[in-house]
Amino acid sequence: MEIRDEAYYNQILEMIYQLPEQDFVKLCEQKKSKNEYLEKNNKPKRNEYSLQQLILQAPTWTDVEYEIIWIKDFT
Repeated sequence: MEIRDEAYYNQILEMIYQLPEQDFVKLCEQKKSKNEYLEKNNKPKRNEYSLQQLILQAPTWTDVEYEIIWIKDFT
């Protein structure tokens, strides 16, 4: 099934490359505007974004800080 899909995909690409330049440019512009629309409207949900921000902005510990906290709290 994948070979058939790949052949179909290649046929579509060949047809696209055979378009007149004006139509090819128009197709590319539509693709660009579609991508911009999707990027703008596919923002992560608030909870996912918050978790992502928390992970990315979380403080990090040095080995020494970790050992101090581990010894202090768990010994």
